[in-house]
Amino acid sequence: MTVVNGGGSEAGGQGGGRTRRDAALCLAIAFATLTVYVPSLGHDFVTLDDYPYVVENEAIQQGLGLDTVAWAFTTFHGSSWFPLTWLSFAVDHAIGGLDPSVYHRTNLFWHAAGAALLYLALASLTGARGRSAFVALVFALHPIHVESVAWVAERKDVLSAFFFAATLLAWSHYVARPSAGRYVCVFVALALGLMSKSSGVTLPFVLLLLDEWPLARTQVAWSKRIVEKLPLFVLAGCAVGLTYVAGASGDALESEAGLAFGHRLANAAIAYASYLRDTFWPADLSPFYPHPGRGVSVGLGVLCGGALALVTAIAWWRRRTAPHFLVGWLWFLGVLVPMIGLVQAGPQARADRFVHLAQIGFVVALVWSIPTRVFDTPRTLLGLRVVALFTVVAMAWATRGQLEIWENGVTLYEHMVDRSPNSAFVRHGLAQAYQRDRRFAAAAKADRRAHELAPEWVAPMVGLARALDAAGREDEATPWYARAAERAPHDLGLRATLAERLIEERAFESAAPHLEFVAANGDAVAAADALVLLGALAEQKGDVALAADRYRKAAALRSDLAAPHLALSKLALAGGNEAEAIAALRAATRAEEESLVAHNDLAWHLATASRVSVRTLEEVRRHAERAAALSNRQEPAVLETLAVVQLAQGQRGMARDTLDEAIELARSGGDRALQRQLLRRKRALDRANPGGEAR
Repeated sequence: MTVVNGGGSEAGGQGGGRTRRDAALCLAIAFATLTVYVPSLGHDFVTLDDYPYVVENEAIQQGLGLDTVAWAFTTFHGSSWFPLTWLSFAVDHAIGGLDPSVYHRTNLFWHAAGAALLYLALASLTGARGRSAFVALVFALHPIHVESVAWVAERKDVLSAFFFAATLLAWSHYVARPSAGRYVCVFVALALGLMSKSSGVTLPFVLLLLDEWPLARTQVAWSKRIVEKLPLFVLAGCAVGLTYVAGASGDALESEAGLAFGHRLANAAIAYASYLRDTFWPADLSPFYPHPGRGVSVGLGVLCGGALALVTAIAWWRRRTAPHFLVGWLWFLGVLVPMIGLVQAGPQARADRFVHLAQIGFVVALVWSIPTRVFDTPRTLLGLRVVALFTVVAMAWATRGQLEIWENGVTLYEHMVDRSPNSAFVRHGLAQAYQRDRRFAAAAKADRRAHELAPEWVAPMVGLARALDAAGREDEATPWYARAAERAPHDLGLRATLAERLIEERAFESAAPHLEFVAANGDAVAAADALVLLGALAEQKGDVALAADRYRKAAALRSDLAAPHLALSKLALAGGNEAEAIAALRAATRAEEESLVAHNDLAWHLATASRVSVRTLEEVRRHAERAAALSNRQEPAVLETLAVVQLAQGQRGMARDTLDEAIELARSGGDRALQRQLLRRKRALDRANPGGEAR
């Protein structure tokens, strides 16, 4: 292998000295990264993806068993496929539950490790340690990468970057001494990166570029270089296929519809230019840059595209004298292709996280353009080091400032609103953050503004309804639920919520069609819940037979739901069928072992039934004690049931104590009617046993 480092005297010594210097530089890079990013350890989760990815994701919270592993490798949750990222979240949860500092610590660890490994990879590829260290520091500390580190949901970025660097290092070792074992290391590193995030699909192309420079594999024919990478291309192709299927399974690709390719091409050219500008002057970074849609400036797109073509032509023209620039420039252009918006996914024009790996190539092109002679004289070398130090300090300072906006969901979205005040997406996100912070009036205001900006978008309508609900303004919330359901008639959850609200307002006739739609089209859980409510509506109309039929259908759909059995027991009691009512209550306790109502009602009706056997008394006691335990002995009505059971078993003293406990709870809870009922029951007990009970 021929290494073209262009590094002059900066390449360093040999052997053990070089190894010690590599170790020292790795530690310095990692330490600088940790020092700058340490405030992120005190940050909270943000509402943008952190909740569906982590906080509300039961799959990663079920432990590290085979079920979790199987889920991670088969799910398209979040319209993506990245099993290694899911497993890393599961490990964090096993360590610290939902403590956000644990997740931020892991993100920071992988970013610091990735920056150090990038140094080793570039140093191994080029032999230029000083230049490699500077590129690694830019990667570690540039504020454009804050989004990838401070955002828990972007764990996939820091993981994929680590394995991207690992693949580069493994390729350098393979080219130095080809062997099957070393090729397997390249393959595994790439596979792990793709299982973290599919953005590494362009890495085989990057390896082809590196074969030109710095590896200078001119003695190996192009065809052979391509053939040796075929397994890597196949691996990348599989990742592309999985990513497309995952995106199609959700709504990740829907935003492409209706946007002409010319508009997407213009936005892509502007995005490339914006990434270059932000590399030099990251003064106005934001987590969200709204896509202008058909309003994109085609003229500006043509201008940016022309500039990109000109730089590419110059790089190609100088490919023999400055191969590093062509390689770095094509690295930058090529790695961004999957995320540049030619296939539009999402409402953004671009995103800082998209340039996480691509920027490395551009910085390589710049840094290796510094003439070798600069390193050969003490004065110019000192000047270069001063400029490098100033650049690193400036980046660290800017990154600290950028970190502040990621403190929590509210700070994040308030910053986004400042940058994009007319974005409905951002306004709705701010409303969600306010709701998480229980600032319901502010949430309602933000969603009203989002609705004004995007009148046909359903999400702000639902958000506004929920905010009004939470603020106690239910009468204002219902019309917004209705408006949202009108625009999204196939949203089962929305129609079920609207139906429940209409029932609360006693608008039964209006609620019925929504419930019937959910019962006919929903899954077993949604349909069963709807059937229970439909049964209650039938009862309201006096149609007992229809109500019972709906309750039985609900019970057949869900074996773990007590509600239909409880409703059937009430119907049976109303019809004077005590045995049928008790059978339904027994079914309810089997369906939901944790149902306090089922255990309490069964105990009560067994204890007060017309015929009670000794065997039944034991069953009564078991259910009464279970209900008392489920209520933590804090429900006076449940304690009344327990007292009746104790009395039926001849435990008058215990019954009296339980009644005293229930009376005190009713008194402290302000339930005077129940308190009077319990006092009457206690007086009756005292009259029946005036002498008390020996204990």
